[in-house]
Amino acid sequence: MTFPRILLLLFLPLLGIAKAGMLSPEAVQVTNVLKDDEACQDCIQIIDILKHLLLDEEFQTKLKSTLEKVCDSLPAQITQLCHNEVDKNLPLVFTFLTELMNPRQVCTYFNLCEGELKLQMEDILMNYIEKIITPSTVMLEASFPCSVCTYALNVLDCLLPTAQTESFVIGVLDEVCSLLPFLLRSQCSQLVQRSVKMLLEVLLNAASPNSICSVFCRSSARPSNMVSPLSDCDSCLTLVVLSRLHLGSNATQPQVTSFLRSVCQSHPGILPKCESFTQRYGEKLQGILGKEAVALDVCERADLCMGIKRTEKGDIGDPCTLGPSYTCRDLQTAHTCGVVSFCRMNVWK
Repeated sequence: MTFPRILLLLFLPLLGIAKAGMLSPEAVQVTNVLKDDEACQDCIQIIDILKHLLLDEEFQTKLKSTLEKVCDSLPAQITQLCHNEVDKNLPLVFTFLTELMNPRQVCTYFNLCEGELKLQMEDILMNYIEKIITPSTVMLEASFPCSVCTYALNVLDCLLPTAQTESFVIGVLDEVCSLLPFLLRSQCSQLVQRSVKMLLEVLLNAASPNSICSVFCRSSARPSNMVSPLSDCDSCLTLVVLSRLHLGSNATQPQVTSFLRSVCQSHPGILPKCESFTQRYGEKLQGILGKEAVALDVCERADLCMGIKRTEKGDIGDPCTLGPSYTCRDLQTAHTCGVVSFCRMNVWK
């Protein structure tokens, strides 16, 4: 999670190392004109390919090697720090992206798919970071790594909006498209032409350098009593993703027990009040961690995330009608009820 912008920029040019079997060209229609109704399916397929790439060991090795070369090119004072961050956080980046990235929601955000729920990706990421992990009122510690981080992202923000940079990115991605099977090249190239400008805007507007670097530096910052606690739902989702990283999707009961005993020490700071949460919900967590299922579905079945419930009369009750005290209680509930923007403007201040 430390390098979200940089990793996203690196993922796309590295698509060329994907195994041909992962692309499933048989399912792609041959067409010279990318029609609006076909753009959605093409986008979903490309994002789905990207998700599969993130799980591919060859891709992961190539990306890690590239990031380590970037670390080696940095000043000597921060080279080792950079290597340590890559080793520590890259596996978490892979796991969180593959668990939480929904192809249709991504393509809906880029206006390539129609949908009633237009989830704002910057809200999903940055509201979680600013409101839960690092409060906006906490100032960055004036440490050397934080200064370097802020400086580097400010430089990146200055470079990315230029027309020359946009043309360069399009050129690089067109080269990537040329490496794809013949049936995919035309769709890929036209999708790049339509979407690259919007992609750059997302990368630039999703967060300020200070917001991103505050996450990078949070381990060295002074403790603050102003940090909002994670909801039970957020805590459950975090543990499910971490358990997939450590245990896979077919864990035994002893493995889950061992994971629950060690996770708070293995990942200090990632889950506030970790010990009390695992003790309070230990029995429920034993039954849901290390299983193959969508994280949100798992936590809803354990009654740790609120889904649509049945009333005593058997009718479907909509808890989103209970008002801001319920709908704005946490990020996941706000997204479920479709009121993230309202909560940000009127409640989460």
